[in-house]
Amino acid sequence: MHIEIPDKKGLREFGLIMGGFFVGLFGLLFPWLFGLAFPVWPWIIAVALWIPALLIPNSLKPIYRGWMF
Repeated sequence: MHIEIPDKKGLREFGLIMGGFFVGLFGLLFPWLFGLAFPVWPWIIAVALWIPALLIPNSLKPIYRGWMF
């Protein structure tokens, strides 16, 4: 199966959106819904996506390919 990799702008958007997804869902929503402590790990994953998305978006190609597979 061939997966078309987006350009730098598309990879930047992917990294920013996925980072926001992890924080929003696993860092805020689920802990709030189930009365759990707010974990740190979603923020670490988000920062690990946001920094490359802003500085070197092409480095997100393997992550994009794995996510879309």
